[in-house]
Amino acid sequence: FSYAVSRAAESCALPAHSSEAALCAGDKVIMRSRFEKAGVPSPHFAEADAQTAALSSRALGSFLKKHKLDFPLVVKPCDNMGARGCRLVHSVDEFGSALNDAVHYSKTSRAIVEEYMDGPEFSIDALVFNGELTVTGFADRHIFFPPYFIETGHTIPSKAADAVKLQLFKIFAQGVYALGLTCGAAKADIKMTSKGPMVGEI
Repeated sequence: FSYAVSRAAESCALPAHSSEAALCAGDKVIMRSRFEKAGVPSPHFAEADAQTAALSSRALGSFLKKHKLDFPLVVKPCDNMGARGCRLVHSVDEFGSALNDAVHYSKTSRAIVEEYMDGPEFSIDALVFNGELTVTGFADRHIFFPPYFIETGHTIPSKAADAVKLQLFKIFAQGVYALGLTCGAAKADIKMTSKGPMVGEI
């Protein structure tokens, strides 16, 4: 819907994120590629499709080796929301099943496979206007029911230390600018991992 809103705004000459930026934020493969190019910390990933999902267990193992991915991994649709078709996997057998689900829940029959990010997860809400990012909310996310990622709520104010928040804000801002978001709302799902802050999604 973000892309549709941006296209409608462009047609009506109203201020909004560009449709290109909305598309970048709505497709997880494009998003990760933009982050990678801009040096924004986010998980190592690979794109998969229905043909990949139909591979044998041995061939799936070769796919992971080729893309330098190792378990645990997260598999999800490239273009869906609300954790539909998203799953944590620890083996090739689980990987094949999760890939089929992710492709099924994708509008374009594509999935993204990425390294699992450990650590607490946070939600950052903001408004972008004239190139300036204003944070309007920061919350602890409560995710349960593995291997699925079911969000049961948020806690505001966050329990995170101010120093942690500042690190997360900085990475969030880098991600917003990498996607070309310039006028409108922006929301991050972001983690403080053992490797430092990493963006889940914006």
